[in-house]
Amino acid sequence: MHFIQLLANILKKLTMKSIILLTIILTLSCNSTTNQIQVFEDTLGIEEAKALNALVYDFENNLSNIYPNLSLRKAYLQYITDLVSLKMTSFEKFNFQTEKTKSLFKKSGLWNEVHRIDTTMAGYQVNVNGKYMRALENIKESDTLVNRYYKSRKKDGIVQDRIDAILNSKPNFDNYIHKRIVVLEFGY
Repeated sequence: MHFIQLLANILKKLTMKSIILLTIILTLSCNSTTNQIQVFEDTLGIEEAKALNALVYDFENNLSNIYPNLSLRKAYLQYITDLVSLKMTSFEKFNFQTEKTKSLFKKSGLWNEVHRIDTTMAGYQVNVNGKYMRALENIKESDTLVNRYYKSRKKDGIVQDRIDAILNSKPNFDNYIHKRIVVLEFGY
């Protein structure tokens, strides 16, 4: 009987240690995610982060209208899938920015941090030296998708390479950073 009580006490202690270890791991994981978001926003800038958050809000409202029967997570993936497969028959339905967010996007300076005007090609290209790229660079080692996307964007290559970098990295559309990458890359 004494042996059974001793064994029960050992199992209790192991269970408590396991619970404590799990709690520590979860706390560190949450702190790590929170820290990544903080580093990203601090590098991007206060006004730019506010503008990006407004863009994400408008984008997600539009996704809910376009794909009313899908969860938000699945709607993000469907949006990119439709974009890649060119199944979209009307690009106008994907124009999600309100006048307020369009203005905020420009006035905050976020547009210039993401793009640069190319007068020789009569268009815009990736701003590889902007705060958005620096923000991604500061957190790239913490996430496979961010790392692959950052490297692809840094090359300033074709958009398909960036789409592939996102889709081949198993995006998590509950992830704060993943959402913002999609909105800035494909949301206009």
